[in-house]
Amino acid sequence: MGAFYNSICIPGDRDQEVRDSLQRWLGGRGFELSDQPVLFDLDGETERCAFLIWNERWTVLVFSKYEEERRLIRELQTWGGPLLYLWVQDSDVWGYDLFGEAGFVASFNSDPRSYVSFPGEDAAPRPAADAREVCRRLGFEGRAAELLRIHRHRAAFKEDSCLEMCRLIDAEPALASYDDLERGAFEDLEGWRVEQLHFVHRDARGGCKAEVGLHDVRLDAEAMSSGIRLERFEIPAEVLTEMERRRRRVRLRLTLLKPVSWLARAWRKAREAPARARRERRVEGASPSLPDAGFSRHESSDIIEVRHLINERHRCRIRLAVGGEAKSGSTKPASVFAFQIGETPITCTARPRARITEVLQQPSRSKILRDEKYLIGGLQARHVVYELPPYYLAGTSGPSYLGLHVVQTEVALYVFLYRFPRKILKEVERAILATVRSFRLLT
Repeated sequence: MGAFYNSICIPGDRDQEVRDSLQRWLGGRGFELSDQPVLFDLDGETERCAFLIWNERWTVLVFSKYEEERRLIRELQTWGGPLLYLWVQDSDVWGYDLFGEAGFVASFNSDPRSYVSFPGEDAAPRPAADAREVCRRLGFEGRAAELLRIHRHRAAFKEDSCLEMCRLIDAEPALASYDDLERGAFEDLEGWRVEQLHFVHRDARGGCKAEVGLHDVRLDAEAMSSGIRLERFEIPAEVLTEMERRRRRVRLRLTLLKPVSWLARAWRKAREAPARARRERRVEGASPSLPDAGFSRHESSDIIEVRHLINERHRCRIRLAVGGEAKSGSTKPASVFAFQIGETPITCTARPRARITEVLQQPSRSKILRDEKYLIGGLQARHVVYELPPYYLAGTSGPSYLGLHVVQTEVALYVFLYRFPRKILKEVERAILATVRSFRLLT
């Protein structure tokens, strides 16, 4: 899988105007600007998020909802003046669209047969990008020959060509994906300020807290099916026999395909390595901190002492049990901790309190082996272990086991998840429990 980038670039220091336009446009659709930190993965129905990156030359906007970008551009076009939309699709195609008050002014596409930006807009042909006219409108007269060279560049990874375009117009941060920004990969852009804007639909305000307590949720099938009782039925023996035959055939095919899969994975890593290294080098030399940027990076966990992990975004900490080892995890907002005990990896993620029944949803065809309720410093906690059916996990022929500890706070559910592919390791379970019991909120 290649790289995907989409950014809206407006000449000049227009951050306040963009902020006002976002509030007006999203406010008309029921979204309100939130002053609460982003702790969870965005809900596509009730949340929107945008990153503003600006200096005196450009204001760059990266929006969380690709499907709504064209409508957002129409809102921003009401100002007049040029607006540049830059994009890369799966590292295979890149291009840009230059907009004015009347709509498309110029468009470039490295391979229009493969992908077209805003495919629904086919009422009229888009004016082809003329390098001299594009540079004139953007205020870069004298750089047309270089832009024409970039148009003709045949890079293996199209984000490299797009990056050349960004450098040509002095807007290098325009090649930043929403995911990159959310992980904090571009927090220290020298000479640029970064701000995250989080919008929540007014109907969802206050909906993050569930009235029901963690100890009160039932785990039986009837409770998990929202009141709809599903009658049990028996699967005929001949159907089970045929299912087993199919499983054996699938396992044989997977065994034969494993070497091909390994080679493909190695080839993909080698193919992506140069582009990944170049993207990482783009922010080299940046200042170590940007205190007034309005957005700061939060690692999933910072090792303060040998055995302590602290997450500043979520304002909580744990102490690893003996045998525990901190691991580098995701830096997405919902990722809290990552560690390992023996050979068992454990991740802790944050979920909204309103998702409590979803968090405890019993996997299909599984059995509840354990359901233990306990307290951690006055916080409700719960330990559930599910036995999963054979072949649920790749590479296993018998049952496997899924375990989770859930801790409920005023604002979130913290879910510690682990798996045993063959048998439950009691000593590892005890160490996980000891680690979870050390969970504390920072004051």
